[in-house]
This record gives sequence, structure tokens and C-alpha cells, in this order.
Amino acid sequence: MPYPNEHSCRLMDPGEFVRFIRKHVKDDNDVGDYKATGKAYDLIIGYRKDDSTDVQAHRYPKDTWTEAEARKHCKAHDGKSFEPASKADLENPDREMRTFRLAELRVDDGGTDPEIVGRAVVYNEPSVDLGFIETIEPGFFEGALEGDTRALFNHDSNYVLGRTGPKTLELHDGAEGLDVRIRPPKTTLVNDLVLEPMRRGDIDQMSFSWLTKPDGDVWRIEEGKMYRTLKRGGCAELYDVSVVTFPAYPQTSVQVRSKMSELQSQLQSAGRPAPVADDVGLAPVRHAHRRRRLQLISKP
Repeated sequence: MPYPNEHSCRLMDPGEFVRFIRKHVKDDNDVGDYKATGKAYDLIIGYRKDDSTDVQAHRYPKDTWTEAEARKHCKAHDGKSFEPASKADLENPDREMRTFRLAELRVDDGGTDPEIVGRAVVYNEPSVDLGFIETIEPGFFEGALEGDTRALFNHDSNYVLGRTGPKTLELHDGAEGLDVRIRPPKTTLVNDLVLEPMRRGDIDQMSFSWLTKPDGDVWRIEEGKMYRTLKRGGCAELYDVSVVTFPAYPQTSVQVRSKMSELQSQLQSAGRPAPVADDVGLAPVRHAHRRRRLQLISKP
């Protein structure tokens, strides 16, 4: 799991050691093309059974080291893997979430182990009415795919299907959308809960959650409706992509609701009816759920 306050660079497998100490040092040495920052960081020093030692990891405080700086230092010092500090939890008020129904979401059984293949995001396709109509430009995720993204089941962090760090989740940003390839753990639970329902066609949707940059979107009003475009390079962070059984409520951020309120005021000033901002985007989903419950109740 990522550390909440520091970036981590692994140099050696922690399983080689029986105990550890932490030593505070400064980055004072140039290495190759890398220029020292003079910033403080910590060495995680491991002790083996014979009392021999090695530096097992580096830790960089995120309040003084940017992720890019820590990555460069890690690479220059022969780091085996890098993990950025956790940036936000799933309750972040600026986190947004959308779901797509995908005909191409499938389990690929052609290799040694089954893989989940699909498209988590579709570009240039207007959304359903969320209180506004949203379109995602190609390249929205430029610069955001180097982070630590998870593949989950139903956005539940207890069900991790893959992760970009160990390359059990691969993300490909193409012209039509963001494609994913997941190598899920070989457990009976994952097979019964996720893979087998996908093979049967019972699960055919993917969802993603992300953080938009302050200047990462453009809004406009046309014929009394609000439209939002998520711009190329506008994603600040991609939290997760998820295989989902039901469409998640299309969660919007505080920033989006504020912009909607501003545009609603403009519409009302122009004498046009404006959509209600409360529970934005939830009505279509809730109505669909109600219809489904009524269908179940009315069945003999």
C-alpha cells in the first residue's frame, strides 16, 4: 500500500532482512546526469541474520519532495520500484466517477492465465444527462498515467484486481479511449465473483474515478443546456478503473457543482429554466433502479 506522507523507492526485497532502522540523510551527491537537491530523505537500512546490512529503500517526505523529484532520485540510485505517496482517499470531495457499458469488456482466456480486457473510458461520446452533458477529449489522461492506479471490483479497495506499479494493470491511452488490461489474482473468489459472471455476460461495464485539474475542463451553454468538455491533459490523477456490476452514481466534485450553480444563475437571468444542482446526476440512475425494483415486484 502507498504511504500517506512519503514517496517510497525500493532498492532490495525486504524479505532478505530480519529488522530495519531508519537513517535521516541529505541528498548531497550528484550521480551521473542527476544533480543533488540538498533535500533531506530517509534511508531504510536492513539487517540480515548475520548482521550484514544494506540500504533496502529510500523514503521521501511528500511535503518537500515532488513525485517527479523522488522518481528521478530513485532511478539514479538504481531503484527497483517506486511508489508515490497516496494523494487522496476515495472520499475526496473533488473525486469524480463515471461508468461506461462496453460491448468489448471481456475475459481473455487465450493465454496462460485469464486477463480482463476492456475500455474504461470512451472519448468524444456525449454522456447521458448528468444535469450537464459531458464529453471527454482524446488525451485527457496525458501526464496522469505514471501514477499508482488500481483496478478494483465495484470501486471497493478490498477487491484489488490489478495495479500499475507491479504491472498487473496496463493502461493504453488510444485515439478512441483509455484501454485496460488486467491480470487479476488467481483466486477462487475473483473467479467466482468477477471472471465467471463476465464470461456469462452478466457484467459488462467499467467505471473510473479521477481528479480534474482546475483548468482541465471547459463549460458552455447551448439552447438552455450546460455542456462540459474534459480537455486534453486535464486529468490530475486517475485513482482507479473498476469492473462494476451496477453503474456507480455519477459522482461529481465540489468544483463541478460550483460551476453548475454559476451557469444556472446565468440561465435563470436569461429567463430559461435551469436543472437542479442537488444530487446532480443521480436522478437517471435512481429512476432506473426504481423501475427495476418495480419489475421485480410485479413478476408473479
